Amino acid sequence: MAMGYGVSYKHYTNHKHHKHSPDTIQETCREVYWIRYVNWMLTVPLILTCLSFLSGVNGASLLVSISAALVMFVAALSSSFMDKHYQWAWFVISCLGYLTIVYQTGFQGRRASLAKDQQARNFYTSIASFSLAVLLVYPIIWAISNNARKMSIDAEIIVFAILDILLQGVFGYWLIASYNTIRSM
Repeated sequence: MAMGYGVSYKHYTNHKHHKHSPDTIQETCREVYWIRYVNWMLTVPLILTCLSFLSGVNGASLLVSISAALVMFVAALSSSFMDKHYQWAWFVISCLGYLTIVYQTGFQGRRASLAKDQQARNFYTSIASFSLAVLLVYPIIWAISNNARKMSIDAEIIVFAILDILLQGVFGYWLIASYNTIRSM
């Protein structure tokens, strides 16, 4: 991204009507870092796979979670390139993908983890809650930055960098650091 790869531009035209003066038209181009979405489409299914293995859910729940993650990120990417009228519909589809992930990981995963010992159950609850809380911030930032265009590109990059470090880096470190301490993983 820093070298200019994985970037496309979305062209916006803002037409403002004025009563007593000529209409104004403002044209802007906003950068869309689509490579970020590719990163999320690769890493979030891996995170969901780790969470599914921790909880012990069946393969169908894992498949639904991974499919929902892919729907979430493809819809968010589509929302970035759509016109104003359609982008919020794609955003809602993305949010439905997130809610499916919450159901599969939060409810089905929690139910499956009840068969494990107390230490493994507590670990799953804490790491799944952390992951879902961080994952919740992504649609909020998409709404503010790509759809409403109320956040600058620089602020968007910084916020997503922090979220990626939390979701990918901290999750991975926490999982590896806790692996030897929990007996029933």
